[in-house]
Amino acid sequence: MSVRADLQQDKGWFIGERKVLQFTVKDTSGNDIDMTGVPLKWALRKTVPLQSHYRSLGGQELIVKETPLISVVGPLVEVEILESDYANVTKAGTYAHALRRMDDFNVLSEGEVQLLIAAAQ
Repeated sequence: MSVRADLQQDKGWFIGERKVLQFTVKDTSGNDIDMTGVPLKWALRKTVPLQSHYRSLGGQELIVKETPLISVVGPLVEVEILESDYANVTKAGTYAHALRRMDDFNVLSEGEVQLLIAAAQ
């Protein structure tokens, strides 16, 4: 089961900004799931329809993070986005993100991201 996690403009995410995204993985009963040792992948893409996008993370990925670049401590998963990761992201707008397991390809979290451009850019 995936959890919808939109990261909207009020969060103030700017292109080129270092950002740490935190996810707590739970089962359908709300219990924490230990993700230690589970291969994970987080990706940011241009927004496309939900039904077709989140189940397929191949192709037009603009930012990609996979274990071991993803930090995992029990059920807590942290994805760090660095300034250097934005090479393929040049325009403000709506993007889509998804965190998924790479052993069974289940999507753990998915949603939209509003990326902004700072006035100095």
